[in-house]
Amino acid sequence: MATLDQLRREIDGIDVALHDLLIRRVEIGHEVAQAKAGASGPNLRPGREAQVMRQLATRNRDPLSPKSIARIWREILSANLNQQVSITAAVFAPEPAIHELAHEYCGTASSLISLSNAAAVVDAVTSGSAQIGILPGIESGKTWRWWPRFLETASGSQPRIIARLPFFISPGKAVDVLIIAPQEPEPSGDDRTLFAIPREDAASNGRVIDSWENGKTWHLVEVDGFAEHPEHPGDDNWLRLGAYAIPIAP
Repeated sequence: MATLDQLRREIDGIDVALHDLLIRRVEIGHEVAQAKAGASGPNLRPGREAQVMRQLATRNRDPLSPKSIARIWREILSANLNQQVSITAAVFAPEPAIHELAHEYCGTASSLISLSNAAAVVDAVTSGSAQIGILPGIESGKTWRWWPRFLETASGSQPRIIARLPFFISPGKAVDVLIIAPQEPEPSGDDRTLFAIPREDAASNGRVIDSWENGKTWHLVEVDGFAEHPEHPGDDNWLRLGAYAIPIAP
């Protein structure tokens, strides 16, 4: 059986190795930014991040908890991303738990600005004053319905839903948060897609989450999988609002 001093020396050695690996990982983020110089494509990779988290959840074991894994790797991913682009996140947090999730997602490397309503967050992302927006989930309250704002924005400039939080679901956690950004989502391998469809039979495409009237009735429909268009698009002017990796309960 190892002595207390031996265990402490082992911990010290592990800390040094971890620190060296973390420094190298963030250095690679800087090298990625240099390699991308002049190349097109988004810096945010929500599908890739979800794949990383799933792999970590699969190989994790006690006594390290999934929540600890999520906190540690969100900080790492944020530090790495901010080597490529400085991230400012706009958040509307009508509940304290939403603000907590926003802080966990952004980490200490990103700037977080709190705004007074959901429309202001959508506008901040649309205008480019924020790279990402963090908003209450669509089913969490009708009083802050924000998705119709996407329908009012010129095609090509409106943000898209790219992620959902928390990615690791804890028992009893009812808070639901969506991340928006001025880019298309990317597949993670296990996703759901959201469409706005102005049709009475919108439910034939998936689950109707919400509806909104602005001269015609728009239905917000969620479908399983990463879809480019509704299964039954018809001739209407439907809009894909985005997609997200399905959270897991490790």
